[in-house]
Amino acid sequence: MTYTKHKTNKKMKFIYILIFCFFSLTPCVAQTSINLNQGEIEQKKYSEIIKYEKIKGKLLVDVVINNKKHKFLFDTGAPFAISQKLFRELELPETGSVLVEDNSGIAKQLSLFSLSKLQLGSLIFLNTPGIVLQESTSTMLDCFGIEGIIGSNMLRNSVIQFNDTSNEIIITNNAKNLNLRKIACQKLELSEIQSSPYFKIEILKADKKIFEKILFDSGDDGFYEMSTKTLAF
Repeated sequence: MTYTKHKTNKKMKFIYILIFCFFSLTPCVAQTSINLNQGEIEQKKYSEIIKYEKIKGKLLVDVVINNKKHKFLFDTGAPFAISQKLFRELELPETGSVLVEDNSGIAKQLSLFSLSKLQLGSLIFLNTPGIVLQESTSTMLDCFGIEGIIGSNMLRNSVIQFNDTSNEIIITNNAKNLNLRKIACQKLELSEIQSSPYFKIEILKADKKIFEKILFDSGDDGFYEMSTKTLAF
């Protein structure tokens, strides 16, 4: 997975912090082996331009499931997920469950599912596994008309380019389809369970040097927040 992005920073309101902090979940115990890196895009060769709506730094896109349009968050820092309401509406069977730990250290049991078909632009995603969001998060998202998340496991085999100027996301199977400048780059490291994309940054302080691994998170309107541990090195 490769990402290029033109980013504009804006201050995120407190309520958005409450809503979106949930999406950085790390499975700690699972009843069965969890692997969300499954499913595929039906097209083998593709280069799709997706228009998005930007609200408080969040990228919202339209998807189609069973011939009905839904609004999803485009979030590379989270796996594919849907709200409790949409899960019930689609009458999907539960394929398993996972115990996850949120940023505050609280463990929660979430249901797993697999969606046979989802359309984003002209792209068709087939047999994609995902997580059903907890009720409280689903309710908060519903206030903003958001019913799910296009997540990192869906994008693991694609090259993604963001353009904040035109509010467009390009999803392609081949980087040659993009107008990329020949500048320094680095390979992203993908997480084992859901292909969350990480890159490394180098921080210099006097004659000292430290490296940090950073999550590329399109669901966060910031870019980098230094930890107190790094600040103190």
